[in-house]
Amino acid sequence: MNSKKITILMPIFFIVLSLVLGGYCLCIPEGEGSFLFIVSIIMLLSSSGLLFFTLKSSAVSVDFSDCDIQKVLITIGALILYTLLLSVIGFLLDTALLGSFIIWYLKHGPWKKPIIVGIIATIAVYFVFNVLLAIPLPSPFFLQ
Repeated sequence: MNSKKITILMPIFFIVLSLVLGGYCLCIPEGEGSFLFIVSIIMLLSSSGLLFFTLKSSAVSVDFSDCDIQKVLITIGALILYTLLLSVIGFLLDTALLGSFIIWYLKHGPWKKPIIVGIIATIAVYFVFNVLLAIPLPSPFFLQ
């Protein structure tokens, strides 16, 4: 597939996904699917805008020649491992480990800064969702 087709098909995929997500939200009892419905609307609007500007522009160039496939695969593996461990070790530790690893792996610097940034970002996300918005986040299996 050439890059022009991919650039057009991706927004179409996300438009369809947002419509499916919005339809699913209508099946959820009132009030419980509000956040997902808002996300689907935002995704629909942004994907539609992206499709509009993609079709409007005449020159599209996507260059993947400098893409390191090993980094992509290891990052996807880390995200899969994150998902599998989330219910076992909980949000705080799992997210801090993922954030620290991804920052370190993509930058290949010393460990100290990524660990600090990973912990601070995790605490900030925890504070926003668990404290301010009162959305429960996964706890470790031994605290459930």
